[in-house]
Amino acid sequence: MSFDNLCIVFLTVISGLVIFILFQYFLELILKPYIEVNKLYTLISEEILSNRA
Repeated sequence: MSFDNLCIVFLTVISGLVIFILFQYFLELILKPYIEVNKLYTLISEEILSNRA
């Protein structure tokens, strides 16, 4: 394996890692509000159910 090929493989791995980390970060940013709203909804519905009981 020549030095050029080694560089290409290295860059591919590094860029793959960077893209993966960024993707997870953006996914968390997108999903976090939805998860918070879901928790809030669960809390409210539990509150309503416990008040009815």
